[in-house]
Amino acid sequence: MSDLMLSQDEVPEWLSPNFIRDMLQAPNECKLKSVQHACRKGDNFASKIYRVQVECENQLQTVIVKSRPFN
Repeated sequence: MSDLMLSQDEVPEWLSPNFIRDMLQAPNECKLKSVQHACRKGDNFASKIYRVQVECENQLQTVIVKSRPFN
């Protein structure tokens, strides 16, 4: 497993399908396909950046989510 990949229990609780749906303003439910770090640890001290592959409306998309460095 790549050091950028997150296991299911490492994904922050707030990073949910509902959060992604609201962020994308999608009318229907979205499914998270994968969540990984967008950069290696130590590359970005001011925030955590996630690369999220999501399926909404039968379209597969990748979005970048930037958050505070603490949960």
